[in-house]
Amino acid sequence: MRPAELLDTEHDRTAFERLAGCVAAGNALALVGAGFSARAGYPQWNELLQRMTDMVEEHAKSVAPQGAATVRALPETLAKYDDVLWRAEELRDRLHDDRYFALIESVFEVAPEQDDCIDMLVRLPFRHIITTNYDRSLELAYEKMRKEKIEAVNWADEQEVLRMMFSLVQHDASPRLVYLHGRADECRTIVLTDQDYSRQYVRSDATVRKLFALFAMHRIVFFGFSLTDPDLLAILRQVAGALGYGEPRHFAFVPIDKGKDREVDRKRLARKFGISAIFYDRANRHERLKELMRVLVERCEGGAAAAADRLEARGAEPATLDSVPTPSPVRP
Repeated sequence: MRPAELLDTEHDRTAFERLAGCVAAGNALALVGAGFSARAGYPQWNELLQRMTDMVEEHAKSVAPQGAATVRALPETLAKYDDVLWRAEELRDRLHDDRYFALIESVFEVAPEQDDCIDMLVRLPFRHIITTNYDRSLELAYEKMRKEKIEAVNWADEQEVLRMMFSLVQHDASPRLVYLHGRADECRTIVLTDQDYSRQYVRSDATVRKLFALFAMHRIVFFGFSLTDPDLLAILRQVAGALGYGEPRHFAFVPIDKGKDREVDRKRLARKFGISAIFYDRANRHERLKELMRVLVERCEGGAAAAADRLEARGAEPATLDSVPTPSPVRP
């Protein structure tokens, strides 16, 4: 199917064409959120918090006959809090680190389910892939689809993060997968609770400064994000404010119910955060997103093959995805 058949408005079709040009040129970065972790079969926030709640209650029952005063009952109102970070903080406090880390390991040690969108994402020529997820689904999909491993970088490792950032201004074409909020197999690096987020984004400005540089200097494509994360949105707003109004630098695939108005939200995302939204119908488990990604892969891989054929006909070296020109001009 063509983008014109998959997208409802001219705004969305135009944004998709600009996105395709940026990705095909090999100059964009992907930022992957919880929606793609869910596609691999892992729990999202509310389900993970429910598992933590169940473990707290089970532990309380197991020690109740002993009269253990160290186990505090869960407030009935805790599940009603909109502040999910604080809910996670309260639950972790009651679990203590040994049970908390054991739960995280048990949840994410399960092998990921196969998913077409994840497989197609790792085929796209992104300079690097950044994820807020903890699981290894992107790593394993990359190895399966590309027949080689991708270098994994934990954001908690400052030296590796700096190497990744320097690679963007050097002739280092090696893609990396960056775990922004830690990895499940390195539980103590995971960013999940209120204190974790405070440590990552508030107590030190190191993460904010690095992400500001990435968002200001490079084009980011968001996958699987609800675009409600206050910390990331605050950085994007700072970047948009510093660069001033103009054509948005970044792109995001945003699910929407068919028939819902989207123009106010499109304007908000563009002006406030510098994001060009591509709204698609969320029906049938985001089937439209799968089709759009298939078109994107075909554009990138087809463009690279065509460029290679033209150069080989002239006796030159075959082109790589990094050398494919942008199909349409993209203004900064």
